[in-house]
Amino acid sequence: MFQLCHQVAILCCVVLIIICSGVVESAEYENCFQWEDNYFLWTINNSSIKGRAVFKNAAKGWASIGFRTGYEYMTLVDDNGGTDYPKMGKSTLLVGFRDAYLNHYYQEYTSNSDATPQLCTQKQPLIGFTRSSNTSSTNNDDIHIVFERPLILSTTVEGYYQFINGDNSSILFAKNTEKPVSSSKYLDDMCRHNHAEVMPLNFFAPSSCPDAHLIPPLPDYIEPLPSNYYSKLSKEKATANPSYMVNLLNAFVLYLMGSVVLVFLTRV
Repeated sequence: MFQLCHQVAILCCVVLIIICSGVVESAEYENCFQWEDNYFLWTINNSSIKGRAVFKNAAKGWASIGFRTGYEYMTLVDDNGGTDYPKMGKSTLLVGFRDAYLNHYYQEYTSNSDATPQLCTQKQPLIGFTRSSNTSSTNNDDIHIVFERPLILSTTVEGYYQFINGDNSSILFAKNTEKPVSSSKYLDDMCRHNHAEVMPLNFFAPSSCPDAHLIPPLPDYIEPLPSNYYSKLSKEKATANPSYMVNLLNAFVLYLMGSVVLVFLTRV
């Protein structure tokens, strides 16, 4: 009986540790939006937004998360000769992909119509990167796009999206699960998506995903990396996050409770 209780206590402690680890990891983002098996997680603090987009089975091709001003594309048009409003509209798209050598690329594009988006060549005061599991170029790994930027940017880049509370805004998901970006490392007319959707979304309102438990963890960094990415979005910064510290304290309390239970059972 004693041995059974001891094993149960150890199992409880292990479960508590696993649960606490998940709580700490997921605490980095406060909101989540889901389209099929793709996700966007984000947190808005003061004047900046930090986000992570997850695209299932996109590592053989490319993936993009986009932010669009307005949703007039939902307006019904006359079936007799009417023209649909462009869904791309005035938007900013963050694109992630990797090449056959598992080098990862992160780029930003803007669009004012349904034409091919244009690469942003002007340097913006933000940071972003792409990750995937470091396995092979032929499997169905996920693409993760991580970024952080000010809500409002003073920029002359036409079409660059600004996060303004109260605006009518939309989110765009797009990916190609089969065709990689060409050797030029830039999207062009040959890089058409085979999965895409645009939907209204209030980025300043609480949001959650019904399948949040299915979101895979962020993969480890893969070399080579741009020199400033790791220092900007490192784990050291995460540990300075108040929400991280609160959840870490909660994890410690739960672990302590499990230890007390273990000690109690060993004396039974």
